[in-house]
Amino acid sequence: TDQKGMSKKRKLSDCDDPDRPSKKAKIDTTIYSSSKLNKPPLYINECDFLELHKLKGIGNRIAHRIIKWREQNPFTSIDELMSCTPLTTKRIQDSPVEIICENQ
Repeated sequence: TDQKGMSKKRKLSDCDDPDRPSKKAKIDTTIYSSSKLNKPPLYINECDFLELHKLKGIGNRIAHRIIKWREQNPFTSIDELMSCTPLTTKRIQDSPVEIICENQ
């Protein structure tokens, strides 16, 4: 496929192998509502490099990857973000921000 065709789908090398079972649990994003937890929102598809560092476990390398991936195809769910990063359910729960995968 050409480069334009790749913008619609993530390359397999960028994310976990689809044949390998995921060790990360599925997340119901409704339970992480900022109104319940009083966390400020972090719009993962719009935030800058420094804002990504607010997420526990996200350093320079992963922050650059997130920015690169979302430029090709914005994240649509927490599960999709978790499949391509070292974020886990616990890290998301412990995060000082509410991760939002839709644009403002």
